[in-house]
Amino acid sequence: MAKSVDFDLVDIIDIAQQLNLKLHSIQGGKQYETHCWKCEDESIHGKLTINPIKGVYRCAKCGYSGNVYTMAYDILGSKESALELLVGNKLDYQPQQRRKQALPKENSIAPIDIRHAVYTAFLKRMILHSSHRQDLRSRGLSDAIIQQKGYKSTLHWDSTVGVCYLLQKEGYSLQGIPGFYEKDGQWLFMTVPGFLIPIRDKENRIQGLQIRVDNAILKQKPNLSKYIWKSSAGKLNGTSSGAPVHIARPSKPTIPSVAYITEGPLKSDIAAEYLGGTFIGIAGVGLYKQAVEAAKELGITTAPVLFDMDKLKNKGVKKAETKLLEELRKTGIDTFSIEWNPKAGKGVDDVVITYGQRFKELIDTQIMQHKPQVKQKTGILHNWGKRKKAM
Repeated sequence: MAKSVDFDLVDIIDIAQQLNLKLHSIQGGKQYETHCWKCEDESIHGKLTINPIKGVYRCAKCGYSGNVYTMAYDILGSKESALELLVGNKLDYQPQQRRKQALPKENSIAPIDIRHAVYTAFLKRMILHSSHRQDLRSRGLSDAIIQQKGYKSTLHWDSTVGVCYLLQKEGYSLQGIPGFYEKDGQWLFMTVPGFLIPIRDKENRIQGLQIRVDNAILKQKPNLSKYIWKSSAGKLNGTSSGAPVHIARPSKPTIPSVAYITEGPLKSDIAAEYLGGTFIGIAGVGLYKQAVEAAKELGITTAPVLFDMDKLKNKGVKKAETKLLEELRKTGIDTFSIEWNPKAGKGVDDVVITYGQRFKELIDTQIMQHKPQVKQKTGILHNWGKRKKAM
């Protein structure tokens, strides 16, 4: 029986197939999607992404990650079974090493001040299409807020060649800026039809861009996620974006000691305006540790959590919420989960658009009174806010 194996000599995709995982190719075969075996992932193709070049995987929903060994161990249930499978699949031609040699050169990510300058100049040269403006209006945002947030449209797959040329002519370097890459001697920006969402840090600097993909494109390309990061990893002189935390601040002054936590940058922008408070928007509920670090950096004392109400049925979301509450309390930050009747809307953005000031008053009351439990039976928002204890 094998006791050890060099994981670099094992193709993680071969192992995934032998473990009967249903794989869906994305990015031209550079990565694969499948359903996570750790959480209740009910999406079409799955939220767990496998990177065959690096031999690793990560679930965007619950945050679970690992390599070919942890994959085999988790599914087979024992160290012995996992090692036997991996040893039996050592490949003499070393496929992963071959792939690594063929990888395009990537750049390290540029400092935040440089990224902010490039993204700001880039967005100034872009426009917001009327259809996207109407979409944002329907989400409850005024034209003034839409302008302030900096949302812009990407209408064509290769619609940014001219903009990239102008940026370089004006002295901006595009190296190390996620989303930009080089092809056939010219710089491009990774585009897909939709509108761009600036991802900002605590100082309101743009650290990255996310895109809300147009529904028409989602129908044509069901493998695409509704929200995708503008990363150019895997491209010549491209740069990985990661999944930075978004800090959404309202247009009017807010209480500096309080920040809400939810999932999604655009949702955070909307909720911040309606509730008049700072929001910490994480890219997925599994990234709760990033939310804790952001809360610490903001220096807040209270952090109400407003995850989507599908947590009532989704164990993965509920588990992530519980861990988030626990970690926040360990740092001395007061926190609790705010809930509402799911019929009012899945996410906090849905609820604030429908109930506005009413919902804000209920939340403000709970924060200011700081009671263990608040029950408000006001129409569809009954039992909206129950104080949750960490398990």
